[in-house]
Amino acid sequence: MFLNAKIRSMKCTTNYPNPFRSATRIEYSIPRTSKVGIKIFSETGELVYRLMTHIQTAGKKFVTWNGCNVNGQQVPFGRYFYVIRIDDCYEISNEMSFES
Repeated sequence: MFLNAKIRSMKCTTNYPNPFRSATRIEYSIPRTSKVGIKIFSETGELVYRLMTHIQTAGKKFVTWNGCNVNGQQVPFGRYFYVIRIDDCYEISNEMSFES
């Protein structure tokens, strides 16, 4: 019961713009101070980039992904997903399209 309440209280919005060419903004909201992590995955499930992992205070937040991988190289055009972890709850995004 408590876990379900935590999942409902976090809010993940879609990224904007989508599709995107150079960068996209990922917005989310957390109900209380929490450990937050955001990772980007390819459509095949490969980890592409770890945007951040740290403690954040409650409220509306955002991060920007510039379309680069962990080595700083631009990823191929295609479909990607992000996973937001807030404490022990996960939310998987809808698809993000990186276009030429």
